[in-house]
Amino acid sequence: MAAGGGSGRGSSSASALESSLDRKFQGVSNTMESIQSLSTWCIENKKHHSAVVRGWMKWLRRLRISNLMRVLGTEAVQDPTKVEAHVRAQMAKRQKAHEEANAARKLTAEQRKEKKVKKLKEDLSHGIHIAVYRIRNLTNPAKKFKVEANANQLYLTGTVVLHREINIVVVEGGPKAQKKFKRLMLHRIKWDEQSNSKREDPEGSDEEGVKKKNKCALVWEGTAKERSFGEMKFKQCPTENMAREHFKKHGTEQYWDLALSESVLETAED
Repeated sequence: MAAGGGSGRGSSSASALESSLDRKFQGVSNTMESIQSLSTWCIENKKHHSAVVRGWMKWLRRLRISNLMRVLGTEAVQDPTKVEAHVRAQMAKRQKAHEEANAARKLTAEQRKEKKVKKLKEDLSHGIHIAVYRIRNLTNPAKKFKVEANANQLYLTGTVVLHREINIVVVEGGPKAQKKFKRLMLHRIKWDEQSNSKREDPEGSDEEGVKKKNKCALVWEGTAKERSFGEMKFKQCPTENMAREHFKKHGTEQYWDLALSESVLETAED
């Protein structure tokens, strides 16, 4: 409690000091008494030199021709052209220093790209985050493109298995990328906004299928020591056996089994 109180008093003291310095600057004039008063105040508060310097710098950044000419007083009256040139030179010098500092910090196009990639390629030393999604209908080309493009942009690996009754999307990557992809799958993509045209469903659909609402569900999410898939690719599987065999080849047949069982239960409820 004592430490916290001390910190609060220190902050309050610094704030009061800056307010006092602000008042001094606002009231300063070109008289000897005014300048001496400001100098004396600075000497008396030398133990707070950091706060005093910050206050000086703040006021220097505010400087304009008019108020600096006012502070310079007598010299400005005697040779205003010379003083104005001096002031302008100082202002130009500060502006140049500011621009050079900004230019030094500015990244090149290649550095910006590397920074973005580094941000997206997360540290996966503690495990690969995996998410499995189930979609009733994934024949819409635009929605297929969104799934693939976003997975690649977020540096997620995985697979998309297309089957007439059930479509499985598996993605592997870091937690931040998974969070963004999850929002895409469960909120951003409006899965039910598609027609039942022959182009989107070439095999046709019976009356019961037309009535079913298309949706995406999160089947499972967890972690693994390593990735099971490479770059995101689509796999068309006409039969359930082919679909399961595809997952088995990558040692992840449990993803198919879990998604299929949920699909069967959902169909029975419908």
